[in-house]
Amino acid sequence: YESATKKAISSGNFDLIAFALLSAEEYEDNESNVEKKDKTQTSNLFQIAFNYPEALNVLKAYYYNIEDCGETAKIQKLLSFKDLLIEKGAIATEKAYEESNIGEHMAKLDSALSIYSKSKELNFYYNSTKEQIELMKEQSKLEEEFALDKEKKFFCRML
Repeated sequence: YESATKKAISSGNFDLIAFALLSAEEYEDNESNVEKKDKTQTSNLFQIAFNYPEALNVLKAYYYNIEDCGETAKIQKLLSFKDLLIEKGAIATEKAYEESNIGEHMAKLDSALSIYSKSKELNFYYNSTKEQIELMKEQSKLEEEFALDKEKKFFCRML
């Protein structure tokens, strides 16, 4: 599948690249189900993708799109394969802002915080997320103190 991906990339055809990668993924999924293999099957696909930036971009785009349909495990596995911490943290932060419950929102920001804490190069992201959590806690205290009705709570529904 690597040679097919390489030829698809040299053609410059986005659809052909996607077809080669998704065919490899389907084959590896079938092989791992039949033979009950471990993560090495998916790792082969990811290794091919990381060897070719165009293929990686296509695979990321595909996984981001299926993530919107509720399939989050694949993009997380891909980003974990080479520790793409900024993107993993960004996904966790994005998911946090999709939450309407403040507890879930803060829990997902804590998840992003733990991802950003894994690298000193991500201090800005870590500190920004930490400040956001602190600000949310302070905002919650103020909302409780001034007893805003439920419709206006949670940062005035995050205008």
